[in-house]
Amino acid sequence: MLYQELTEDNYKTLRFELINQLETSNILDTLLKPIADSKGIPTLGVGLNLKDDDSINIVFNIFGIDTTNKNDNDYANQLIGVINADWTKNNGGLRTALNTIMLARFKDPTVKGKSAKREKFEFNSRDESIQAFNTRINTDETFVNGKITLGNSLERVVLV
Repeated sequence: MLYQELTEDNYKTLRFELINQLETSNILDTLLKPIADSKGIPTLGVGLNLKDDDSINIVFNIFGIDTTNKNDNDYANQLIGVINADWTKNNGGLRTALNTIMLARFKDPTVKGKSAKREKFEFNSRDESIQAFNTRINTDETFVNGKITLGNSLERVVLV
C-alpha cells in the first residue's frame, strides 16, 4: 500500500491542526484557557485532560510550577483539588477557581523567580499550547508505533 509521506514538521503541524480543529474549532480562547468538556472534565489546549497525571505535569512544567518545592507543591495540590471537582459545563467557575489560586501564587513572596510570574491558569500563546500538545502526544505516538508500521503520513495523523 502506498502512503503519502510527510516531512516531520508537516506531520506535526497537520497532527496538531487536525485535532485542534476537532477539539476547539480553532477558537483561540478555547485553545488557551481551561474548559470543562461535555462530561465536566477540565481540559486545557488540545488533548490535555487535566485529570490525567501526564497532562497536568506538562502544564505545571510550562507554567513553572515546581512540585518538588514545598510552596509550589501546596499550590499544585490546590489546583488539583479544583480540577478534581465537578465542573459539568461550568467553565466560568472553573477558570475563576484556578485563576484565584494562580493569582495567590503570583503574589506569594516565597515563590521565587520567573515561575511566579503567571497570574492566570492559561497558556500565554498558541505556541505554548502546541508545545504542551507535542509533549503529551508522544504517548499516543508510542502506542501507534507498537501497533503498526507507518511513517509520518496522512494516514498516521488520523490514527494518532
